[in-house]
Amino acid sequence: MEKAYSKQPRILIADDLQKNIQVIGTILRKEGFQINVAVNGKQALDLAEKTIPDLILMDIMMPGGDGIETCRKLKEHRTLKKIPIIFISAKSEPKDILRGFEVGGSDYVLKPFNSNELLARVKNHLEVKFYREMLEKLSYERQELIHILCHDLSNPIVGIIGVLEILEEVESLDEARKYFTYLDKGAKNAYGIIELVRKLEKLDKKDFSLDLQLENLSKLIDESVGMIYLKAQKKSLEVKVNVSEDHEVLVEKTSFVNSVLMNILTNSVKFSNPGGSITISSQKVESQIFVSFKDEGIGMNEKMLESIFQIENLKSRKGTAAETGTGFGMPLIKKFMGKYGGSISIYSSDTDKNHGTEVVIGLKANKV
Repeated sequence: MEKAYSKQPRILIADDLQKNIQVIGTILRKEGFQINVAVNGKQALDLAEKTIPDLILMDIMMPGGDGIETCRKLKEHRTLKKIPIIFISAKSEPKDILRGFEVGGSDYVLKPFNSNELLARVKNHLEVKFYREMLEKLSYERQELIHILCHDLSNPIVGIIGVLEILEEVESLDEARKYFTYLDKGAKNAYGIIELVRKLEKLDKKDFSLDLQLENLSKLIDESVGMIYLKAQKKSLEVKVNVSEDHEVLVEKTSFVNSVLMNILTNSVKFSNPGGSITISSQKVESQIFVSFKDEGIGMNEKMLESIFQIENLKSRKGTAAETGTGFGMPLIKKFMGKYGGSISIYSSDTDKNHGTEVVIGLKANKV
């Protein structure tokens, strides 16, 4: 097996002739590939949806939807469209070969085929697929870091700027000292985010770990609410906090405050209508703390909810005051929640009578 493969590749063979399936299957199994078999187009689509293959070998002439039509449907499928498809056919006319490429085929092998040639083409297309996925993964990880730097870092900086604006109106040093704590927290938060990004950039995914500590939830919430205060004030939003002062959660403080809490709260503010409210509450259930963030905003429909954590479907909506974003916030939250050993659930509705969103995160309440 080629070193480029990070996993044991799975190949779907779609052919209505048992003899062809046996010959191709024998060639591929000797190389250690996992094999799925379909005898018509419909079965090929059903199997691909249930167990997503890394590559498909497709006969053009099949009952139940020929290879050309099946390929077209695969390329229209949101999850399956990037799977490379190699057509295997006795049709050697240029127009037939061209049709295969026009519907999204990656290659075309004529029957009778040479075993070594077929195997070489399969390996080449698998390598291209895995390298493409690796590059997409690296690209996403870089964009994640940029999101943390540009979006999450802006929150403590905006907070610092807000305090400095207040200090311009302060008349005495004693009065000014009251705000020094906010400046100190903002500066430390900004520095902590930079250090977090440095750490994330150096760590390999397999070895990725965070220094988890038990932190007082109420203090972390207060710190985050303080950073969105000015944004909430501009929309006349009331932020209600009903979090027990005794609740402690197992998290890495910098990422939790600046990437998890701030992204959730920023979204709540972003999609709330002026004069609304945001309610934050906590509840302990056995060894877990569940934190709810509920707003009365414009909400989301089912389609939005289904793709909210999907990297390949990142989309950003404008807020009620035309606020913009990157779309990276929710996938990033889910990633950090996984590193804490926690969970996240989202409930939302965008109907006229019932609109708003509730985000619920579950966190460990102890280190055991």
